[in-house]
Amino acid sequence: MDAEKSWAIMNQTKQVYRPQDATHRVHCRHSTGSRIQNYTMPCLILKDMPDGIRTKIVVFGDRFWTDSNRVKVRYVDKANLEAL
Repeated sequence: MDAEKSWAIMNQTKQVYRPQDATHRVHCRHSTGSRIQNYTMPCLILKDMPDGIRTKIVVFGDRFWTDSNRVKVRYVDKANLEAL
């Protein structure tokens, strides 16, 4: 599959999901030097990975701005997820 086609499929997939559809929250940590900031972001589980440790999710928002229209696909550890 060429890069343009895979990019189009990924963008099409992202547009299907909305923040209102979120079923979980992912716990995140941002650090700058010795300063640490913990926060959560709404997400939707797409699938569990074969290794049994990670999960593929769609995350809504951007760090502290959870109401933004930003949507990203991420792979995270199951331990970082919390049901709503």
